[in-house]
Amino acid sequence: MVFGVFDGYHEGHRYFLRSARKGGECLIVVVARDEYVERTKKRIPKHNLAVRIKSIKEGGLADYVYPSDAQEGSWNIIREKKPDSIALGYDQNMLYDSIARALPDFKTKHRFIYIDAHEPALYKSSILQGKKRRT
Repeated sequence: MVFGVFDGYHEGHRYFLRSARKGGECLIVVVARDEYVERTKKRIPKHNLAVRIKSIKEGGLADYVYPSDAQEGSWNIIREKKPDSIALGYDQNMLYDSIARALPDFKTKHRFIYIDAHEPALYKSSILQGKKRRT
């Protein structure tokens, strides 16, 4: 299972998904809701949730694609889908912290896989989008 915004689906995202896919039999992609992106990244996503989900599905690397939980931090998607492993990108430290705090509540164990950046100077979404921020 992976989590991300995937705004402006690009080669860095594809690298992340290809790498995560190697860690298991199937790949579940969880796409952040628009309101989460706006609150945490201080910007409105360039593409809405439906477009971002469609891009991931059309990319052909994911077996399943879901929107993130409506209630942030509930991790119901993890409870429901029970992934064996969760792949984290090089810039997802806060995500790890949040999931790790919730782990005692889960009935299953999860292995974390860490994915290195793929040319972050070229393929980081904030760079590709010109760091557009809402004021």
